[in-house]
Amino acid sequence: MLYGRMGYIYALLFVNKHFGVEKIPQSHIQQICETVLTSGENLARKRNFTAKTPLMYEWYQEYYVGAAHGLAGIYYFLMQPSLQVSHAKLHSLVKPSVDYVCQLKFPSGHCPPRVDDTRDLLVHWCHGAPGVIYMLIQAYKVFREERYLSDARQSADLTWQYRLLKKGYSLCHGAAGNADTFLALFNLTQARKYLYRACKFAE
Repeated sequence: MLYGRMGYIYALLFVNKHFGVEKIPQSHIQQICETVLTSGENLARKRNFTAKTPLMYEWYQEYYVGAAHGLAGIYYFLMQPSLQVSHAKLHSLVKPSVDYVCQLKFPSGHCPPRVDDTRDLLVHWCHGAPGVIYMLIQAYKVFREERYLSDARQSADLTWQYRLLKKGYSLCHGAAGNADTFLALFNLTQARKYLYRACKFAE
């Protein structure tokens, strides 16, 4: 999400949203989106991932999972209505890829920083459960399957249990990023415990 085509798409959507008119043609955005899907299919085939997931992406030759550099951030954006990914591709490509990320979760509710990593330790927005929550929320909105919301709640509980990070206040790997995940769940569910948790992190 921070780099490459998805970062570029994010910037284009930001321009269109805040200028109030379609400065960037939707056809241009969709063309880039199709390239993202095609490259994901090609890499999955090339690296023999197709038995597990139809899409795969890498960053510096690593298969990252998180929101900033990895799969969760890419799939979150591919499910955005503004990208207008077809119903068929959402169900045949994106949904099983989201499910693959869900299968990578540890019993604790945490996610590994990389596909082949067994360390259960980085509870960051950029690498770990907090950032994956956004993907899960969007999957719940698009596919209306309760398990995605259940996984998001579990990841939020894990983030709360780990309390404040010791790396500062930033979005990427600090208190602000983890607090924002609680606000995302509060906006969806209106459950006040998530607002309470966000406020406590803000303190």
